[in-house]
Parts: sequence; structure tokens; C-alpha cells
Amino acid sequence: MKSLPFTITDAQARSGSGSISLTVLASTNPSGTGAATPSSVLPGDPSTLTVTVTPGTNPTSSGIAVTADLSSIGGAGIQQFFNDGTNGDATSGDNIFTYATTIPIGTSTGSKNLPFSISDAQARFGSGSITLTIQSPPPPADHVVISQLYGGGGNSGASFTNDFIELYNPTGVSFNITGWSVQYGSATGTSWTNNQSLVGSIGPGEYYLVSLASGGSVGSPLPVMPNVSGDINMSATAGKVALVNNSTPLSGACPLGSDPDIVDLVGYGATANCSEGLAKASAPSNSTALFRKANGAQDTNQNGADFVTATPSPRRTAPIAEVGPSVTATDPTTNDTNTPHDSSITINFSEPVDVVGAWYNINCANTGLHNDATVASSSGSKTYVITPNTNFQFGELCTVTINKDGVHLIGLVGIWTTFGQEI
Repeated sequence: MKSLPFTITDAQARSGSGSISLTVLASTNPSGTGAATPSSVLPGDPSTLTVTVTPGTNPTSSGIAVTADLSSIGGAGIQQFFNDGTNGDATSGDNIFTYATTIPIGTSTGSKNLPFSISDAQARFGSGSITLTIQSPPPPADHVVISQLYGGGGNSGASFTNDFIELYNPTGVSFNITGWSVQYGSATGTSWTNNQSLVGSIGPGEYYLVSLASGGSVGSPLPVMPNVSGDINMSATAGKVALVNNSTPLSGACPLGSDPDIVDLVGYGATANCSEGLAKASAPSNSTALFRKANGAQDTNQNGADFVTATPSPRRTAPIAEVGPSVTATDPTTNDTNTPHDSSITINFSEPVDVVGAWYNINCANTGLHNDATVASSSGSKTYVITPNTNFQFGELCTVTINKDGVHLIGLVGIWTTFGQEI
């Protein structure tokens, strides 16, 4: 409190006096509270760092700026935070300064103290810190995993023209995946009729790319040549993808746990009726893909924890194997025991093929050969349906054999050397 004396005089030589009381308010510095969301992350995970600023007073702060030292998590020693609706900031001008970061792979684990500084145009300063815990990453998977998937190919706003599935080998050994398949089921479906066979090998630390169908013409072509190409059309936002160590279609809404041939499975989007763990992976979109964390190495068998969404980035480092097509699925399936006596036989190939001569043989235990049949193709010559002109006998065992010498890639002859199988 200040008392300011004053004097009054007039022309008649009179005078008076008094005082003015004035309270001078103390100036306060700006201050802030730091936070990280989430506050505990694995290397490779994102976290949004914020400083909620209380402006200084007397006068009120203007020109507020916030910086933080992020060197302990692999960032800049002086990193600007933002309050303009960019770089992860939700609302411009609300005094919540933000920086969205991703913790680099290899960042040391433990609790990190990230100091921040606040300054204003009135040359006042404040400080504080943000606490962030870096978790120890889980051990890598001991098998090939689905490392990225994208189902928005060609759709409105799409990044790329084609859907794709990417595989990764986080182990120290190579896997020959010829005869394996990736299979897709709709989010709420009970069948897995979308089946793409795989060929070749995937070595330690290698990525294997499967190009799939397109929903339209929007987007760019995939930037790398895939290992194999197929025509599965996945949902951009919800579905199920399985990596299987054979080409037999899975059955049931959620065969996970009951089918030992499943190598990996990802359920994504809120409506998916099957996933590893209780929580599904987040829903991607036409412009985002699902990425397995730690560059594909993290597999805790919890889809919700193992995957994040980000801009699609298909990778392929596994060599492309030059091999012929194969049978990807049949109906009836191998060792089926519930087939009608007047059944047709459907053969699905991995690529469009021509068939010539005695390319199939149907032999039954009681009724003998059934090679007198009507044959029709569909799906661009990838599917052939054989309808015998004589019915089968109830209860008899029949074997269907596909002859490699009668099946060729369209436009090529005699390229198969290993194909010939019984159904």
C-alpha cells in the first residue's frame, strides 16, 4: 500500500493537503503443468506431451512460448511446443502447448524427466517438467507375423490404389512360406473364403509384401513390387486377417485357438468378432494402415496393444520367388466327409491358368473314374468347376488329382515342374 501526499494552493495564498492511497500489485511469472498422454509407452510408441500454462499477471502475459528438452527420449534439446492447432495441438489459443512425438526404437527404458521452460513478452519465465516412463519392450515373436495391413486401396481419399498385407520375420531363422496363405474374413462373418497363397521364403528381419484388390482408381501405385499379388478386397475399417501355414480355408467366426495351423491373426475395428486378446486393433481408414509396433517385432498376442494406425508405407525386402501357380482352395475341401453324391468340384488357383488335356483325374473306390464331366471357369480363369456327368456313390472315397502337365499360366506353356496334388 502506498500513500501519496498532495498539496493544494490557490491565488489567495491558501493551501491544503491530503494523500492518495495506492495499492501496487506484485507481478507474477507464468507457470505451467506438464503431462504426457499416454504417460507410459514402449519404444516406437507415440505420446502427446503438453504444458498447460497459467499466464503471468500484472500485466497479463502475452507472447507466451514453451520449449522442452527431449534429448533423453531421442528428441531435440530445445523443442518448441505449439498452441496453434498443429503438431498434435487440439485447440489453438487455449494456453495448452503441445508436441506430439514418437519414442525412437532403442530409447533407454525407465522414468524420464523432461524439463520445460515458459517465457513471455514481458521478460518473465517459468519452468517445470514432464514425466514419461519408457517401458521395456517385450521379447520379439518366434514366428512370422502380420506387420502391416491396409484395406482402403483405391477408395475415396486412398493413399494407394491397392489393398495390401505385409509380413515380417522377427526371428533369427528363415521360413519357407510356400504353401502358406493369408486369409481374410469380414468383421462379423463366419467364413474365410478370401484366400491368397504365398510362395518363397522370408529371412530374418525381412518384410514380405502381398498386393491385393483395388476398390477404385484413387491413390498411387504401391511403391515397391510385391512378392505376390491377389484379389482379396479387404474392408478399410473392420475385418480379420490370418496368416496360415497351409492353404485350407479356415472355418468359423473365430478359429483362433482351435486351429493349430494359424500362425498369426489380426482382428481390427470395433465390430470384428475375432482378435488376439480382448481388444481389437484400432480401426484404420482409407488413408491409414495398421502397423505392428517395434517395426513389426512386437507380439504380445494382444491386437489392441500391438498395433497403431499411421500413414501406409508398404515394405518389401524378401526376394521375389519365381514359381508357378498353385491350388489355393477347393470345394469339397481336403478330407471332407460331408459331400453330396452329385457334387461339383471347385478348384481355385493362385493365378489365372489355362487347362488342357487330362488336367484332372477323379477316381472313386467303388464307381471308378468320373472324368467325363463339364468344366467351367470363372474369376478370370483362376477358378474351375468340374461337374461329373455321373453321380458319386453314397459313402465311397474319391480322390481328385490335378496334373501339372495340363495346367499352365495363361500365355505360357510347360513352366510347372513341381505341381501335382490330390484333393
